[in-house]
Parts: sequence; C-alpha cells; structure tokens
Amino acid sequence: MVQKLIFNENASLRDIEFDFILRGYKSIPNQDQISIAKYSVPGENPLQKEIFLHYSNTKLHFWCWIPDDECDKFLCSMNVDYNLTANRVCNISTQTD
Repeated sequence: MVQKLIFNENASLRDIEFDFILRGYKSIPNQDQISIAKYSVPGENPLQKEIFLHYSNTKLHFWCWIPDDECDKFLCSMNVDYNLTANRVCNISTQTD
C-alpha cells in the first residue's frame, strides 16, 4: 500500500533531495515532464521501485506517493507536513493535486 507524503510549503527542492538521500534513496535522471524529480527506493529488488516527486501549484507544496513502510522514515523530518501526511482523510486526493 502507498501513502501520500506531503512536504511543508517552505521546503525547498534541495531540502527534500537531502531528505531522500539521507534515507538511502538515489536521485535518478528524470525523463518525464509530469514530476519534478525521481528517486529509486533503497534495496536490491530486481524490479527497482521509483518515487516521483510532484509539486502542487494550487496547494504550493511538494508531494509524492510512497510505500507505507518507507513513509514512516520521513515523518520525523522537519520538511514533512506531519499532520497532512499522517491524517489519512487529508491524504486522499487525485493525481492532479
């Protein structure tokens, strides 16, 4: 299962990239125009999972879909909006947010 990880409005792309690298993610080349950045999930899975970082122009924050067990690793970051991320009702949205 995945969960929406929502970053604070004042979190910069550089701060968020640091959060991902600190937790073992690797930045990978981003070929699409939909997402801001792309990271590979740590581990030795034969099918490497990718996390796509998006920016919401309406809500003015970065966000991404991330596996539940990985989301817990980010909740202690000062760049993450804990209330919006941890509250599953607020977490419901569409891909166009």
